[in-house]
Amino acid sequence: MKKYKFLILFIILIIGGTVMILKNKIEGDTYFKNLSLELTGAITCIDCPENNNGFCIIDLKIISSNITDYDLRGKSNEYYCIIKNDRAEIYQCAGANIKYENGDTINIDTYKEKISLYKNGDTIKDNICGVYTDPGFFEYIKKYHPKF
Repeated sequence: MKKYKFLILFIILIIGGTVMILKNKIEGDTYFKNLSLELTGAITCIDCPENNNGFCIIDLKIISSNITDYDLRGKSNEYYCIIKNDRAEIYQCAGANIKYENGDTINIDTYKEKISLYKNGDTIKDNICGVYTDPGFFEYIKKYHPKF
């Protein structure tokens, strides 16, 4: 009987975890489609904190953007970027095999969930990873990136 209780509990945990993952994916997809940001910018600074699971803070000088002001701080615990004046701060996954560097140009299209990274004339594609939900990451942003 104990074996069946353990098996039932295990199945419930697997189903619950799968539902949470799917819910987060759907919410992320909706967030990016609703944001519908189209931005091209030159990278001016990159900060990848230790123990960040691949997420970095990328500062950009905006070349072109369909959104000139975007700031959800105080309104939401999770957000993808802050845009103000001709600057943007993007909270993005660095990508396992892609290294962003100062001076590189990126093109962001959140509706298509794509980032195009231009390095030395070559185009390297990277997908948008999603909105990072670790509160510690946003505490790091508040502490070390109070520019905006």
